[in-house]
Amino acid sequence: MRNRSMALVVRDSKILMIHTYRFGRYIYELPGGGIEAGETPEEAALRELQEECGLVGKIVRPLNVLHRMNGNTEYVFLVDVSKEQEATVGFDP
Repeated sequence: MRNRSMALVVRDSKILMIHTYRFGRYIYELPGGGIEAGETPEEAALRELQEECGLVGKIVRPLNVLHRMNGNTEYVFLVDVSKEQEATVGFDP
């Protein structure tokens, strides 16, 4: 495990979620993933959003930081995406 960063995108009172296979079953979760070496949590959230959903966003503000008992940290950021963009299945779903 490593530190993770996620993007919360809200449009028309709907939250963008990805449908993925984890923990032996299909689940819905926020776009996000591991923070790479030399990357800030903010950069990771925006990179993962682009990789997984094909969207380019801008950080509005941090929403949550969760410090796990295993020593890892999870970050969640509110991200603004222009209305002209439509989410697609990215190359790293």
